[in-house]
Amino acid sequence: MAPNDEGLSQEGFEDETLRLMIRTSVGGNGVRIRLSNTFGDEPVTFDRASVGIRAEPGSAAIEPRTLRQLTFGGDDDVTITAGGRVLSDPVDLHVEPEQELAVNLYAAAPTGPTTFHHLETKTSFVAESGDHTGETGADAFTTEISRWFYLDGVEVVSPETSGAIVCLGDSITDGFESTYDANATYLDFLAERINESGSLQKSVLNAGISANRVLSRGAGENALARFDRDVFAQTGVTDVHLLDGINDIGAGTGDGSETVTAEELIDGYL
Repeated sequence: MAPNDEGLSQEGFEDETLRLMIRTSVGGNGVRIRLSNTFGDEPVTFDRASVGIRAEPGSAAIEPRTLRQLTFGGDDDVTITAGGRVLSDPVDLHVEPEQELAVNLYAAAPTGPTTFHHLETKTSFVAESGDHTGETGADAFTTEISRWFYLDGVEVVSPETSGAIVCLGDSITDGFESTYDANATYLDFLAERINESGSLQKSVLNAGISANRVLSRGAGENALARFDRDVFAQTGVTDVHLLDGINDIGAGTGDGSETVTAEELIDGYL
């Protein structure tokens, strides 16, 4: 974990640009991003946003001529209500399968406490002063972070893709203890195998949360509470892969939680 991530999650950002690194599973000819203020108490405004192809592994730089400014309903800025999510307008950008992208978000006014994804599997960056969404260089992005703040997903415009597989689960799905910055979760390997097959044209979406449980709250909302938002609300979902329940079974072994019976867990699955 970058040493200031805990503080940033509470303090938020002001006059700063986030450069968040994320990997696609499929290729296509356009992208759009999804932003979330799901756990925010107040609206949050991003004044500018952009997306481009990462120049090389480990770098904060973006490949020249791939940077695209994003709009939201035709506007450069977007305000996300407390508890809300928004999709950007799609932009023309050719991306390959398993392509690393950089998403830039600039907030001029204080964001307050953030909505973020907790598990650290990839390094992203922050430029601590000003709007750097129009820059491809890495010089301004001197602060490393290990969480995705506000970025809820990237959708690839891919007419050849016939649907999306959502993998819903706990830390195993989330990527706990996979090699950092190596795209080495089992979902990364699943996406690679699907792409190599040439016959199954589907994207892979990671909806894992470390310490997740089916029936009770762990490090975040339980699977039942978040199913509609994290599965049905995703674009083009055709399949769900469920790997959840280990933390329910172990909940009574030392963390003070009430023990869950097998019957209760089975009912939760049903």
